[in-house]
Amino acid sequence: MDKDGRQLLAWIKDGRGQGHGESYQPWLRISRRGLPSKGNLSLRPIPALGRTANFLSANEASLAVWLLWLGASDLREQFPLWPLPHVHPIYGHSLADHGGLPWSRGTLAIAHDLGIEHGRFVGTNIPYIATTDLMLTVMYGGRPRLVAVAAKPGSEVGGESRLRSRARERLALEVAYANELGISWHLMSDRSVPPAVRENLDVAVSASKLPEKIPQNMVVDFCEGISELLRDGESIVVANERVQERLMLDTGMANGLFHHGLWSRKIPIDLREPLVFSRPAKLTDFSWAKRDAVAIFGEHDRE
Repeated sequence: MDKDGRQLLAWIKDGRGQGHGESYQPWLRISRRGLPSKGNLSLRPIPALGRTANFLSANEASLAVWLLWLGASDLREQFPLWPLPHVHPIYGHSLADHGGLPWSRGTLAIAHDLGIEHGRFVGTNIPYIATTDLMLTVMYGGRPRLVAVAAKPGSEVGGESRLRSRARERLALEVAYANELGISWHLMSDRSVPPAVRENLDVAVSASKLPEKIPQNMVVDFCEGISELLRDGESIVVANERVQERLMLDTGMANGLFHHGLWSRKIPIDLREPLVFSRPAKLTDFSWAKRDAVAIFGEHDRE
């Protein structure tokens, strides 16, 4: 076996492309040593996932954070589409109905049926292992189901003619793979996320999951207190300071609870608007976010 083959086997043995939740390891990983000081590659700690995510573009990162906020219970980036027959990608989830899961024929068979040349690793006969950018898990009726997302630049979304021939073939392979397994598939770009939502969630995601030592009643008291003041027309900064003083919190704790409230929607600030802390906030019932979630995920449970 050549060097490439040994490397692939080592990756599989190491668990790449396998697992769910915090145990998932992406097939393509970013090396901290090779991470450029400037560029789109991103190693991003995501508390809601319980791990550091590997994003190959800023577009991927923005979409991932937004989709988690909309209600995805899990997200697996750089998810491999194995070339040979294999179990359904939801296999191994603790709540999956494993007895009713179909197997995948693998991308080699699917490419053959589509009349697409299946790539191979350069200089070898080893079939290339394609990936889908984001494989989401959403819950419905207490059972997990999958939604796959191909994240592309906005300049490439809006017409297949904008994509190169090989890129169109790869997307066709992804679509066929997903359809055979009953996985919903979407082509999305950074333009899918309103700019202010992207900027606000980029900050709020750091508090998407709070440390267990923080009591739940503190979270409830903070979010209800600040929400009441905001409804009365107080500015964000004044509402934050008053609740912080009443609950005797330090500034770091108050900021963390505020951002968690934005992430969990316990504070009804409309994230489609830039946050100007010196002014009253525009409030919302989040019906727009619920519509976006249903359009992408279908009917689903939200925690």
